[in-house]
Amino acid sequence: MSLYLQDPYYFSSVIAGLVIAAQIAVIITVVLMLVSKVNTNAYLSMLAHHSTLLAFIVAVVATASSLTYSEVFGMRPCELCVYQRIVIFPQVIVLGIALWRQHHDIVTDYALSLALVAMPISLFHYILQKTDAPAIHAFAPCDFTGQAPSCSNYYVNMYGYVTIPLMALTTSALILLLMVLRKRMH
Repeated sequence: MSLYLQDPYYFSSVIAGLVIAAQIAVIITVVLMLVSKVNTNAYLSMLAHHSTLLAFIVAVVATASSLTYSEVFGMRPCELCVYQRIVIFPQVIVLGIALWRQHHDIVTDYALSLALVAMPISLFHYILQKTDAPAIHAFAPCDFTGQAPSCSNYYVNMYGYVTIPLMALTTSALILLLMVLRKRMH
């Protein structure tokens, strides 16, 4: 078996690079949204026009990445990761059907709602991983018996800050932003 298929470092490097690029895109897009209107800015207009397709691609990459970590590299998801998967995985189906049926406006609220549910879970999980605060860890739903992975541990920590929950948070933020742009376009 190839080294690339055995070692998640290379895969994580690529995914972390995509996450950082997505975070930069989110920041640029939010700044542009604050200073101009969607209909008058070519970049914002393009994002809004292709929002369903772009959100679908984001959801597919997130789902494929998550499954690659667990099924190829054997990284068992913790309880909070499972909750995040429950919210992110259906995005592929919802957005895929919307693309197929050309129901771009109908899907916006559903995708927006799922992203809004996923974001606080991902944010809490990320804070749980990056802090030792007892007040935060008191609310962790983790299995401390050793039967399941702890939510405060992490398999991936690229560039000192990109962990799997941050990947999920970035995914949800990007989908949320695309759906907000879609709503503001109309």
